[in-house]
Amino acid sequence: MTVPSGGIPADGHSQVAVKIRLLDPTNQPIRGAVPVTLEASLGRWQVEDRDPVEPGIQTVVEGGEVTYGLVASPREGLGELRVTTDQGSQLVEVAFVPAARPLIAAGLL
Repeated sequence: MTVPSGGIPADGHSQVAVKIRLLDPTNQPIRGAVPVTLEASLGRWQVEDRDPVEPGIQTVVEGGEVTYGLVASPREGLGELRVTTDQGSQLVEVAFVPAARPLIAAGLL
């Protein structure tokens, strides 16, 4: 799983791309459709949930690679993204940093 480095603005609406690659033991992309579960402790995946009854977001990765959108959390902090298949899971930490705010100066020069 690849996430942007340097932090994501914690503004509640910015969207970043998260690339997921599913590899076999020889580091080759897994062909075919692989069911996965996506989880985010902060932020929100922009993916249709194929089974809303199950915890997390249920989806399918075709051809070993996909890029999904993640909407930033409105809260600052260190979040965790997890991708789980029937072969295991990967956990990646992602930082949500203070969002830049416009600066207004008032006074006399």
